[in-house]
Amino acid sequence: MSDKQNVPVYYFMGLLESGKTSVIIDFLQNNQFGKAECNLIILGEEGEEEIDLPVLVGNKDFPLKSLNLSFSHIDQDKDLEEGVESMYALEYVRNKIVAEANLRLARKLFWNIAFRYVDRDGSYEKYDATVPTGTLMEYKPYSVLDSRLVWAWDWKGLKLYVEGQNLLNRTYYDYGNIPQPGIWLIVGLSSTIGL
Repeated sequence: MSDKQNVPVYYFMGLLESGKTSVIIDFLQNNQFGKAECNLIILGEEGEEEIDLPVLVGNKDFPLKSLNLSFSHIDQDKDLEEGVESMYALEYVRNKIVAEANLRLARKLFWNIAFRYVDRDGSYEKYDATVPTGTLMEYKPYSVLDSRLVWAWDWKGLKLYVEGQNLLNRTYYDYGNIPQPGIWLIVGLSSTIGL
């Protein structure tokens, strides 16, 4: 016999100042949340901004094509209690910020560089090789730097690219007890096929 209890989860996500608080207050006043003993309310904000620099400076040949900044923030009203197992709802990315620059280095050569900061809420069980230690580790915030260089031909949309992930060689845990790869490179060729 399982003593696990399902908890209703209500997720409200939107842009800053988009009216989420008014919706939640309306739900509460009209008793529209479930009749369960316990409810989990998750709130979030997100935003994104892109600056088209050639348009901004009035020069279509400006090498810095765009700057992008995006963020998201999620918060919920429950803490993980002793003996409570959460498969997802209480372990989530609380804050994420991505800053990205797109450049044109030559007529057919493009470069993208992206910085990502991630702060995950929750914890994971530490292992010694394949043996659980019984020790819970809190997720630590991490940041990574990724880059991609693309040479584009006019023939059949052919593109040759070199991509580098985690160029700062950070050790981090994105989810669970699985360390993410250090620096890794990808070389590839892509083509556009018309159907």
